[in-house]
This record gives sequence, structure tokens and C-alpha cells, in this order.
Amino acid sequence: MKSQKNGSRTSEPQKMERVITLTLPEKTLQLLETLDHDMTVAIVKMVDIAADRTFPKGNSFEVVKVAPRKSVFIVGSDTQLAKIPWVKLVEVAPGRNLITIPSGTSLESLELAILELAENVSTDASMERKLLNEFCKYVGRLRRYNKMSSVEIVMVDTDE
Repeated sequence: MKSQKNGSRTSEPQKMERVITLTLPEKTLQLLETLDHDMTVAIVKMVDIAADRTFPKGNSFEVVKVAPRKSVFIVGSDTQLAKIPWVKLVEVAPGRNLITIPSGTSLESLELAILELAENVSTDASMERKLLNEFCKYVGRLRRYNKMSSVEIVMVDTDE
């Protein structure tokens, strides 16, 4: 989609584009028209809305229930947590990652590493610092009340 001076298209100029043909149910078309009469703009808006709800942003996190009384942290792909050398992110869906730490690493070490990371975030990234501090406080609170533990998962070596 190309930006137009009349403002009817909202995407940024110079983006890769391609023409596609869609056959959609009438109900879907009617719902899309409530967003914009231009179907291209409506579809882009809907995908943006869905992506905002699906993918954690920056250093935000989500707590997802995986079993009765058990949940995991899900973080976005662009989280600053990936800057901690021994923390690895495991993508479980596009833009959604589990946090992994090496076996035997204490939860206190994770909390301290997050705190140090927050302190070292550049001054122009105040929102990132705020989110990291919130996450650190949450992790610390869970750890102090014995509401957090680490578990091992089975990893398999592959040729890829």
C-alpha cells in the first residue's frame, strides 16, 4: 500500500508491497468496513490491532497459565532480556518467547541481572527501563514469597 497525500492510506511510504486477491466471507467484509471503507487500509488496521494484542512489546511480559496453579512468563522478541548473556529466549510462537536460564542458576541471579540491565539502559529509553524495573520487582516479589521456581525442559541436539 502506498501513502497518499489525501491521508486515506496510513502505512509508511517505501514499504515492500505486493498485490494479492482475497475471497472473504461477507460477514468479514462488513466487519472490515467498520474500520475503513478501503479494504486494504481496513485489513492493515486489523492486523495491527491483532499484533498489538498478540505480541508483548519491548520489555513487557505476559504471564500465561500452562497448568493448574502454574504459569510461565512470555516475552517479546525485542526484549532487553536477550542482552543478558546466559539468558536465552525460546520462541514458542511468532513474537512470543519463553525465558530460559542455565540449570543451577539461582533466581536471585536472574533478578540481579535484570536490575543491572535496567540500570544500564540508555537514558533515551526510559520506557524500556521502566518496564525492566517493573519486571524485576515482579520477579523479586514472586521469588521472596516462594511463588517462582525454575524447571528443566528436555532439549534435543539436532543437525540444524
